[in-house]
Amino acid sequence: LAMDGTCLIIARRTLNRLPLRLGPITIGLTLPQCPHQALKSMLQPRDPAAIRLRVPGAVVDSPALLIGPLPKGALSEQVINSGARMANLRYQMHTVCQTEVQTTDVRLVGRYDKGRSPMFIYMEWASTEEAQRFGSLVDRQAQPGSVLSGRLMVNLC
Repeated sequence: LAMDGTCLIIARRTLNRLPLRLGPITIGLTLPQCPHQALKSMLQPRDPAAIRLRVPGAVVDSPALLIGPLPKGALSEQVINSGARMANLRYQMHTVCQTEVQTTDVRLVGRYDKGRSPMFIYMEWASTEEAQRFGSLVDRQAQPGSVLSGRLMVNLC
């Protein structure tokens, strides 16, 4: 049995005992108070940062990149409001990226406040070297001021 610590911290805000149902049996777990120092350290920025801006020409030191932010409305409303069209778009993106730049995973991630327009493209490769090749290729081909120029972010996972 495993429980996420974040869920327990949030549950502790409203109750001291958490009922846990295991079939016909309910067990009441007493939720301990989280140490103040632990809560405070959760609010501190991570070092190094989990996500940081990649300056064009910089070395890619992770096999995963986020590209963005994408312009709001980069995908048409007909696409983002249709589950079938979004599934087809994801499939096509995955196929093209896997074939052309040898990614192992490609996803549209994040959303703007209102609407369903994605904020980023997550791309992952089998190795850091393959991600570096892609970053170098984008650096050579991106025109100053274009959507890709200066918009690569390195995801350190």
